[in-house]
Amino acid sequence: MATPIIEGAERVLSQRVLIFLLDSKLSMSDHITVILNTCSSSTYALCLLHSHGLQCRELHLVARVTTVASMRYMAPAWWGFADEGDRQWLEHLVARMQHSGYLPSDFPDRATLIEEADCKLYKNIWRSNTHTFCDITS
Repeated sequence: MATPIIEGAERVLSQRVLIFLLDSKLSMSDHITVILNTCSSSTYALCLLHSHGLQCRELHLVARVTTVASMRYMAPAWWGFADEGDRQWLEHLVARMQHSGYLPSDFPDRATLIEEADCKLYKNIWRSNTHTFCDITS
């Protein structure tokens, strides 16, 4: 039995919610696919920079502020919705960048990167002068 169509409503498989692409199963797979596509473009740019003689130290810096930043952007908000397969794709990307020399061999894994982003977010909230904490003990 087909689901009735609501007048004027369009059925979609994924929808942008704030800055995230959320699919009909409340999964982040579509969002992570967009991240991986963006990172692939950045990886190609890193390859060109490397072929034009950019040194390893500078190449690592460019990789961190482009590709790694794309992976970490708003990660505390979407990471919990990502399934293990999607997380493995991100891990594979970091490993491929290390193997290609775009990141140092001792670069942290994706879980450590996300944990660092979480800690940074919570520290910024804690230190914020404009954030009010409720005292639930009184």
